[in-house]
Amino acid sequence: MPLQKFHYRSPRFSIDLPLQIKIADATVVARGRKISHEGMMVEFQEPIERNSSGFITLSHRDQSIDVQVRVARTDGKVGGLVFVFDSDVQKADVARLVASMIARQSGHRPILLQ
Repeated sequence: MPLQKFHYRSPRFSIDLPLQIKIADATVVARGRKISHEGMMVEFQEPIERNSSGFITLSHRDQSIDVQVRVARTDGKVGGLVFVFDSDVQKADVARLVASMIARQSGHRPILLQ
């Protein structure tokens, strides 16, 4: 039996972020409730299908990043989005944006490790 690889989950931070998820020709309205460097927990206005893919725009202050997402899990109107990065640069940009959101809420400046 092969050994299973264990991955630690990135820390999640509480947020309240209005979102519009663009999936095919539809736009799904949601609110981001928790965020990490890898994805976010959201509340959808209407149920959404698991494994759906689309795009969101993450915005904070004067920064804005378009990110592809995949619906990793759903439970009624609550679900988890996973960020699907197209490059290491985009991954680093999202990490900086998330760190900026967290710093504003906590009053602390997080250290970004790469």
